[in-house]
Amino acid sequence: MVFFNTNTNVWRPLSIIFFMFMSCFSNASNIPNLDLNTDYKLRSVPSFHWADTSQTATPTEAKTKLLGGEPTNGYFMVPMTQASHWFAFTLTNTSDSVLKPSIHMKHPRANKVNLHYREQGQWVSQFNGTDIALKQRQVDNIGPAFNLTLDAHESQTFYLEMHTKLKLMRFDIQIGEAKNSDSFGDIHFTIINIFIGAGVLITLINSLLYWSFKKQFTSITAPIWQALLRRPLPLTPSTCFLIGN
Repeated sequence: MVFFNTNTNVWRPLSIIFFMFMSCFSNASNIPNLDLNTDYKLRSVPSFHWADTSQTATPTEAKTKLLGGEPTNGYFMVPMTQASHWFAFTLTNTSDSVLKPSIHMKHPRANKVNLHYREQGQWVSQFNGTDIALKQRQVDNIGPAFNLTLDAHESQTFYLEMHTKLKLMRFDIQIGEAKNSDSFGDIHFTIINIFIGAGVLITLINSLLYWSFKKQFTSITAPIWQALLRRPLPLTPSTCFLIGN
């Protein structure tokens, strides 16, 4: 006696749903994971990326989209398309002690950077872009940075939301110790200050040279023009015609 007919069309949609579920589960477990211990140092964080062209996605929506996101190798080049960019990564504390890492973004011109994660069934969000005043930021740093806490053997998935008006810029997600978070990006900003100082110095030198040469040029050419104006014109038929007219 045959109880189930495997040739019927009932099994086809059920098999499709089953494989979709297994695919989502597999993708969720494949979100890039970074193991941390007590001696970790500043390094890039691999992640999944998803571009939200509507720029209105919630963390719940982004979490679903990032299951099939594109992998990044620790850095991301912002494209020309108008979109907000989401990144998903997992941090795992493999040590027996509490770790306090800090997530740092090497793209300080990002006007909006938010970090989202789940805690006790609720979304927790931290905001630290340039749209937040320096005095109100969690970390005293011009660049976006977030201090985190991972208990022993804890694994947590984070969802990073980034909005920027500047395109074709490299966006790096890095992790380091929270105690060093205040110094993240110091070299970067030092180089920027050197270039700005050099530009101001060159502009000042050019201005001084301009006014110096302008004064010398005027002192040289003024007597020449005065001599030419005082010099009488020769009486020729052409000059007589011009004077008569």
